[in-house]
Amino acid sequence: MYYLRLSLVLVTLALIAIHPQSTAAKATFSSGACLATAPIDRTVDCGTVTLPLSADVPNGTQIQLPIMIVRSSESNNNRPLFLLQGGPGGNTIDTFVSIINNTQTKNGETVPSGLRFENKASDFRNDYRFMSTEIVNEKLKDLKAKTSIKWNVSVQPSVANIQRFKFQSQANTEEPVFVAKTDGSKLKFHFGDPSSMNGEFVFDNGISGALTKAWQFPVAPVISILNLLGDKTLQISDQGALQIIVDSGTAEYTYTLPAQVK
Repeated sequence: MYYLRLSLVLVTLALIAIHPQSTAAKATFSSGACLATAPIDRTVDCGTVTLPLSADVPNGTQIQLPIMIVRSSESNNNRPLFLLQGGPGGNTIDTFVSIINNTQTKNGETVPSGLRFENKASDFRNDYRFMSTEIVNEKLKDLKAKTSIKWNVSVQPSVANIQRFKFQSQANTEEPVFVAKTDGSKLKFHFGDPSSMNGEFVFDNGISGALTKAWQFPVAPVISILNLLGDKTLQISDQGALQIIVDSGTAEYTYTLPAQVK
């Protein structure tokens, strides 16, 4: 049996400002009439939330926001999904008076495939598709490497390494690519053509492994990835690929770039 594991909250507002330091500001919920149509097979709580207009002035002007809570069909501890909309010239409840469960037939059973929000005239709508495991795997299957990649060099670049890379790229702004080479235990990045103007610098020391081929990689995408927040691992393959793994603390992202022809 499939269930829609989702709690949906609709609120009408122009902006919500979160002030962690303003602990005295409180909001209260009062039950009331529903101002929009919800799926008939869901438990719905409607009403208004009363809260300060400014979180910094908890005893100041109070405002009321219409709210609808569409309960999950299964008891769970999943986080709620908030739909917040305001301006210009519209709000959530006025725009979306109907919330529809999109479904599909799978293995002979009707299962939820997404949510549709539409207005009363049905001439304005937005569809949100649920990303099931099957959909994700279908999208990713074409991205898997056709051959096993052997990473010849692997380093964990420091802030100083990345900054030096940026400086050298700025000194060689006419060069869209760089070449990664090893010189003993040093990993060097080269810019430009030795017959005219070129530059190089040591990106990291004390590496193991070696690069025997002069593959070229794009400067801008590599720097953009290295600018992301998190711990990074940079790997280069003699097969013509560069990979950067970024660990943000909550998720791990892998970026693989093929070598380019200048």
